[in-house]
Amino acid sequence: MVFVKQLLKKLFLKKSHGSATVLNAGIIIATFVIFGGVLAFGMFSMANAKLTTALENASIAGAMYYKVTGWEPCEVVRSTLEANDSQMISCKVLEDKNVEVQASRIAFGPDGPITTIRKYARAGQTLICDIF
Repeated sequence: MVFVKQLLKKLFLKKSHGSATVLNAGIIIATFVIFGGVLAFGMFSMANAKLTTALENASIAGAMYYKVTGWEPCEVVRSTLEANDSQMISCKVLEDKNVEVQASRIAFGPDGPITTIRKYARAGQTLICDIF
């Protein structure tokens, strides 16, 4: 009986030898891949929110500047966007005295740039800000 137990023990040890290492390595790699994906998505969402905030600030600042002075508001819009780490693509005053701004921001991930996000916003004399 002891002989059979020793024989079975040797057979099972030989077949399963090293499988825990492979299993653990697979689990660790899968964990890092999932963590990297969640981190990249979080960083993209953060960049998107920062661009939305920058556009709200810039379009309202431009609309207020245009309402008070009547001058071209695009320099105020540009400086507001640059203060929020965003780049202005276009700025124009529409016929209804609304200021329309288009801007972009680079979304960075764990390994560098992921993509460039582009949005535009419009604010006017009623100071209602629309983001698209």
